[in-house]
Amino acid sequence: MIDSTIAIQEMISIVGAKYVLSELDKQYNYSFDVTTKKCTYPLAVILPKNTEEVSQIMKYCYNENIKVTVRGGGTSVSGGSVPSGDDFVLSLERLNNIIEIHKINRTVTLESGVITENLKKEVLKHGLCFPQNISSASQSFIGGNIAISSGSPKSFKYGSTKNAVLNLEVVLADGQILWTGKNVTKNATGYNLTQLFIGSEGTLGIITKAVLKLEIPKKEVLFLLPFKSLELFFGFINDFFNEDFNVSCVEFVDKNGYELVSNFLDSKDRFGKGIEGLLWIEYEVDSNEGLEKLTSFILNYNIEEVLFADNKKDIDILWSFRRSLGDASVNYAAFKDIDIVVPRSDSSVMYNEIVMICKEYDLEYIVVGHIGDGNFHVNIFNTKHENMDWNNKIEKCITQIFYKVNQLGGTISGEHGVGSLYNSFLNIVLSDKHIELMKDIKNVFDKKKILNSGNLF
Repeated sequence: MIDSTIAIQEMISIVGAKYVLSELDKQYNYSFDVTTKKCTYPLAVILPKNTEEVSQIMKYCYNENIKVTVRGGGTSVSGGSVPSGDDFVLSLERLNNIIEIHKINRTVTLESGVITENLKKEVLKHGLCFPQNISSASQSFIGGNIAISSGSPKSFKYGSTKNAVLNLEVVLADGQILWTGKNVTKNATGYNLTQLFIGSEGTLGIITKAVLKLEIPKKEVLFLLPFKSLELFFGFINDFFNEDFNVSCVEFVDKNGYELVSNFLDSKDRFGKGIEGLLWIEYEVDSNEGLEKLTSFILNYNIEEVLFADNKKDIDILWSFRRSLGDASVNYAAFKDIDIVVPRSDSSVMYNEIVMICKEYDLEYIVVGHIGDGNFHVNIFNTKHENMDWNNKIEKCITQIFYKVNQLGGTISGEHGVGSLYNSFLNIVLSDKHIELMKDIKNVFDKKKILNSGNLF
């Protein structure tokens, strides 16, 4: 491998000395992800300003066999953006321009380093909306959301990020620049390369621009239901989905998550004592009749208290408790965040298995559920054990949970990606042939395996 000093000088010649970070103190914020503060420092952090500079960087790195880890906002919880130590980190933070918002086509063209919340605010000024309400939107980049096909509470109605993507500009491992599709909603011309890059976790190419579909904003109302019995909660869920309510979000937080956030916000017993779970139901108002039917269903279910909001300020207040879960977890202890998904009808079975398995290993945990999608996030904390003991226990715990997920016909990541933390579990849910074909695809786009080389495999 080429001397790193020579390689760093080459990077300086492409992007300028100011945008090549080789000192450890400047690399710190690029050396870990949300779940741990354990740092792995790269050879340097490179900050290109446009696609052309990304292309030049990759041509050089490909020729010299230098690994590259692509990094967005760093909000990953699967180790997907953590450097390996013998690589360059390529941060896309300077590719942050919204290029065009097209009202007639209801599309936005933008660079991949645009912060997701900034995208949402900007398109609203044009009477349009990007419907995903991704919890890390204030920090995550849209390119990273695309690279792992992020989901959100709104995915119940709108699907995950992949459903919004029409076209991508990508830089391949050898530096070639490619547009993967066309800026149209219908395209039956050849293989769908756009969807191939979505969810590929930076292993096939570097997303530098995207064209996204937008929606028309709708008036929303929000219900928050505290439950004092999980039996009542899951009974409500089953009955709810037997009806035809056209809701946009159905979100769940368990007792442990409720208590964690309550302590973090210093708002103990905010929704009363003995809470076993909270449920948020968001409804995009299409008719008063539909809202009345939903309200009647909820109120007739003998739930002790129902909170309701029908304006943005009050809706934000009700959502704030849910949105604080990430900060509460990060401030509590080191943790692993697994992102499992099963058929919705098996949600209660999966939840009970999570509880039983975590208790078996004496591990502290919270469960947050996109319950409408059968998608559970389980944050398992390192609070009771020495690191070695915790690592051993959590490996066994996660393995058991993943095997149960597979038995129920689910998979080990619904929206966070596999990254470098969970790639050893891939064969639990995918056949050998499936993994072999994925490796073949990787080889087509990156024969030298220099792009995000620790992810997936």
